[in-house]
Amino acid sequence: MQDIFAILDVEIYYVPMDWHKQQRLRAIEIIVYWHEKLNTKDIINAFGISRIQASKDIKHYIQAYPGNMYYSLTDRAYLKAKPFTLHLSQGSFEEYL
Repeated sequence: MQDIFAILDVEIYYVPMDWHKQQRLRAIEIIVYWHEKLNTKDIINAFGISRIQASKDIKHYIQAYPGNMYYSLTDRAYLKAKPFTLHLSQGSFEEYL
């Protein structure tokens, strides 16, 4: 079976992630790393985005880096998993500020 893109004579391009989304995902990692928990309000307040967008960003982070955090029904927040691996930040205090 031929590749559908070859049949249609279409080139596939990699579209890099939006810079703003990269910054939100980085913030998610930094907040979870230092506070050991995160909820949508943290991202909403930091970036002035909607709850829906904050939820999408958190879901994206969890899918991209599974095992770094999980949702706790008791705390009604995402908690830092152990071990936690930094992917988008260095974990320095300067980044946190």
